[in-house]
Amino acid sequence: MKFSADRSPHKSRCANCFCNITTAWLMALLTFAGGCTMANSASSETKSDIPSGRPAMGSQAFVIPPNEIPSLQRDALRGSGEAAYKLAQFYDFVVLDTQEGLRWKIIAAENGHANGMYALGLTLKNRPDEQSKERARYWFEKVSKEASGETSDLAKRRLTEMGK
Repeated sequence: MKFSADRSPHKSRCANCFCNITTAWLMALLTFAGGCTMANSASSETKSDIPSGRPAMGSQAFVIPPNEIPSLQRDALRGSGEAAYKLAQFYDFVVLDTQEGLRWKIIAAENGHANGMYALGLTLKNRPDEQSKERARYWFEKVSKEASGETSDLAKRRLTEMGK
């Protein structure tokens, strides 16, 4: 199917579909998105099939080989903030399992990982309920006091946005 700005593949112009998108625009979007690919295109695959090294998003940076996941989980549960944060990124950006990503962000934050605290704060800030927003404030305040550099600056900026 060919897309163009002036011609719909249907007999008349469609106001409510994507057929008026130009090829150039689509290419720009794909380039910007980092060449996103589907990690789970077949509906018969399960979540346990996903950690095969095929990222759902364009970056390979968050991929964790399946044989490394158990040791990272063990390390995270024993206090490694870095291991927990790696798992959070893996589940958020590769597996696309936000619940599991949240679980590991909480552990990373509890383990004192500055980026984990900030990431957890962002996740909670974007929830609709006031209790989550209040807890987000807690994590932003904690990271702004305990961390330095960019993470601390970002946390302070989020607190300002939230009206602290």
